[in-house]
Amino acid sequence: MPNAVLEAMAVGLPIITTRVGGLNDFFEDQKMGLFIETKSVESIVYKLEHLLKNKNIVNEISEYNRNFAEINFNSTKVTNNFLKI
Repeated sequence: MPNAVLEAMAVGLPIITTRVGGLNDFFEDQKMGLFIETKSVESIVYKLEHLLKNKNIVNEISEYNRNFAEINFNSTKVTNNFLKI
């Protein structure tokens, strides 16, 4: 699980990432941010431009990510999940 993605979500940033690690298990493209194609400059440029031109989408993603991280990745919940394992 990429910690940088979780930290960015916790502060309400939209995410631009590739399909790596545990992200495939929970990350929702278009809702939490945007997936890009691996090693594709065109893909990242297109997705960045999309976010820069659509502030309302950025605001929606930011609010969703902040709430999602607070509910699913707070320290108490994560600790309890580890204890269950």
